[in-house]
Parts: sequence; C-alpha cells; structure tokens
Amino acid sequence: MDSLQKSFVSAPSQQHPFSQNLSQISSSTLQPLYVSLAPPATYKLWDVFFDIETARRQVYTSIIDRHESYKTYKSESKYTILKCRGDEPCTFRVRINVEARTGLAKVTINEPHTCSPAVHENFKEANSQWYLERHMWAQLEENRAISPTVLRSLEKVAHQHPGVPYIQMWRMKKTVLEKLDGKEEEQFAKFPAYCRRFEAADPDNYHALKLEPETEKFQAVFFAPAACRETQRLLRPIFFTDGTHTRSKYNLTLLTCSGIDANGKITPIGWALVPVENKYWWTWFLEQLNCAHSLDKRDKVVWMNDRQKG
Repeated sequence: MDSLQKSFVSAPSQQHPFSQNLSQISSSTLQPLYVSLAPPATYKLWDVFFDIETARRQVYTSIIDRHESYKTYKSESKYTILKCRGDEPCTFRVRINVEARTGLAKVTINEPHTCSPAVHENFKEANSQWYLERHMWAQLEENRAISPTVLRSLEKVAHQHPGVPYIQMWRMKKTVLEKLDGKEEEQFAKFPAYCRRFEAADPDNYHALKLEPETEKFQAVFFAPAACRETQRLLRPIFFTDGTHTRSKYNLTLLTCSGIDANGKITPIGWALVPVENKYWWTWFLEQLNCAHSLDKRDKVVWMNDRQKG
C-alpha cells in the first residue's frame, strides 16, 4: 500500500486539456459545430418510389445536396432521363422508369459525374423555392419572424450553400408562411362560419359581422364572449378604449375596450377588427359594445379613450 502511494505521489502531474487557458488557444482552432437543418437526400440504383413525382424530387434534391447539377434530357409521364448540363464529355446519366406492372417508379440508370466541378457553379435550380423550403421549413415553423438575412446565413453555414439571393429567400419565406397559415385574403371568407360556431358554442356570446351590401365582402367584425359580458358587471366603473394597427397585408385596425377588476388587473370586454380607425368605425364599435354590455345604463362611468397614454 505504501509503495502504491509513493508511486502515485511521485507520478508527474498531467494537466487536463480542458483546463488550459482559453487565451492560449488560437481562434482558428475554435471551430463552431453546426447541425444540418435537413439531412442530405440520397438515392441509389434500383431504388423504388411510390410515384414518379416523388422519385424526381428525391433525385433532384440528392444531386443538389451533393453540390452537383443536372439537365433534363427527356421527361414524360412514365420516365425521366437526366444528363450533365456541361459541354465537356461526362458519363452522368440518371433514368427513372415507372413499372407497368406495379406502377412504382424505379431508378434504372445511375452513372456519376466525371466532369469538372466548375460545371456545377451557378446552378439556378439550387436557389429554387422548392429546394430552399426543404431546408428552412422547420425554422419558419418555429419562428415566423426570422428574417431572410438570417435564413441566408443558415443556408450558407448549415448546408454549405452560399450565394442565395435575398429576394429569393424572401419569396421562399412568403410561400412557406402561406402554406402554414393560408393566404390572408382567404381567411376573411371564413368569418361567417366562425361567427356561427362562436354563437353555437354559447348563446350568450355576442358578435356582429359587417359585410358590403353588394359584394358581401368582409368589412368588420366585433366579438364579446359571454365570459366578458358577465365579468363586465363586476368591473370598476372605468373603461378604456384604444386602437392598434395590425401588421398584415391589408393593415386592418384592432379596436379594443377593457376594464379593471377587483384585483387591479386589466380585463377585455370587447374587441373589433375594422378597416380603418376613423369616426364611422369608432361609432360602429361603440354601438356594438353598448349592445353587448348596455354600458349606457350604468351610472358614474369614467371613459378613457387612449389606454396607452393613460
């Protein structure tokens, strides 16, 4: 035991590599670790796909992920043939066939590129929306406010794909958001159905929908849920009204009315979405608010017409 202790004490001390002073490590050795936002697509000879469109998209994506290019030589409903887009001799060939018996698509020819890497530079399809969507869909689903500039940086760092134009990344973001949320102009047509469901959920829910008389296009909508109508009777006799602009394509205005409960907390009692903040729509909003709550029957009520300033 004594000899073991002596050998342990006499052993030279070794410094753990992580205990070194960071100032002694050059910045060039500190390389950040990046994880690809989407795994690279792959395919091989005799791979089978459910249909030819799926096969084409998988093959196209895999070629671009390898930083290569292609040109469609022939393409019909039952087959597709790709070859090299360069002028120099190259053995690259990919053929996708649809089997007559099963209807499945299969890769029947797969010959690699033998041309110079310079042939693949400035391949426009690498900046196409369908290709960028695959990389950035999860990012936009997680953070709708992420800017195209940040998306370009992610594409460059995580996928080694620099040079994507800003306008192309902006268009891709717009397309993905439309697929996730739907087009804004299509959402206004859903207000009548939403109002019917709102009323069916609770008969005491109050709403008002205003449409253009001739075209029946959406103009404004007002909501006062039953819970807010019940709470209004217990609020302090002071109410606040205010309006704010919505950040959207049509720049509508959200009008709100709120009060203060016994705990000093702000409680909304009604809100409306209107085209613009002016005398006509403020009058319409207050009329609907009075229909929902009969505020004109309350005595000694204080109104503040700008909640933010108040």
